[in-house]
Amino acid sequence: MITRLITTTILAWAMWLAAPPAQAQSGPQIPCVGCESRQQRITPTEGMWYNPEQSGTGFMIDVRNQHIGGTWYGYDEQGQPTWLIFSGPLVEGDTPEVMWTVDADLVRYEGGNCANCPYRPPSANEAVGSIHLEFYQMNHASVRINGGEKQFVVPVAFGGIPRIRIGDSPYTVPDVHGQWLFVFKRADDALDLGLENGVWNYGSIVVDLGHFRETNIMPDRPYTAPVIFMYHPADILILDNLDCYRATESTPPYCELGWPAFDQTPEHPGDTYRITLGNMGEDRIFGESPEGHYFIAYKLRNITSLENPQE
Repeated sequence: MITRLITTTILAWAMWLAAPPAQAQSGPQIPCVGCESRQQRITPTEGMWYNPEQSGTGFMIDVRNQHIGGTWYGYDEQGQPTWLIFSGPLVEGDTPEVMWTVDADLVRYEGGNCANCPYRPPSANEAVGSIHLEFYQMNHASVRINGGEKQFVVPVAFGGIPRIRIGDSPYTVPDVHGQWLFVFKRADDALDLGLENGVWNYGSIVVDLGHFRETNIMPDRPYTAPVIFMYHPADILILDNLDCYRATESTPPYCELGWPAFDQTPEHPGDTYRITLGNMGEDRIFGESPEGHYFIAYKLRNITSLENPQE
């Protein structure tokens, strides 16, 4: 009985994934400006992922020590819910556009206890399928089940953080307003200390980001957010802006952050970090400069220091 159910489920997946392309809903595609020359790879966003065009199925992932553990959830041909477990290492992609790939078996478990029932350990059947994941950006990936059609997927957005559409891009980015911890890594800092000859070089710093606001300063830059550094309750320094640009005839939409240079000179006072739309998350942002410097920003809270002044 169980064998027939598993076989039927796999056949149902294969028929669903083999649907004609004209009827397929392949999911969102997010442009990745500069990905062909990027030097750093960031781990994917943890949590729930799905194809918004096929809401109701998807997977959940956790990342530990360059490995992914996940659960794929979907339905059988009778519409009954089913979930399968997978795990595997993050392997560097063979092409510049692909950060990581994951290939793993899908394993079905059964025989466990129901909610509030006495504990009964589940047991694993043999693998009933396979999953192939490709991660292009922190918040953009594709998934293939049993070698079927590629589906593009993104993390599920929830929690009430406003999202903003940059020009005509179908992908929206979250408003960055709040307090963030920026952790910078310079390209030649082998010890990860943020130091050179005993001088601190922006290893990590807490800053406030203002709300994205529309601007008409430049026709291709519709949104900008001020970057505010508070190093004393009475001292406020506007470092620069986080700007997001509309698409042009030659360039898809993207964002940039200006920051004082690690090695400042009159000719080079600041560095520019490019942020692809898929690397703008609700609680994490990743950017990289042409020189190979990069930062990861972690959100600390949804308000700024100015909104919660120190007494």
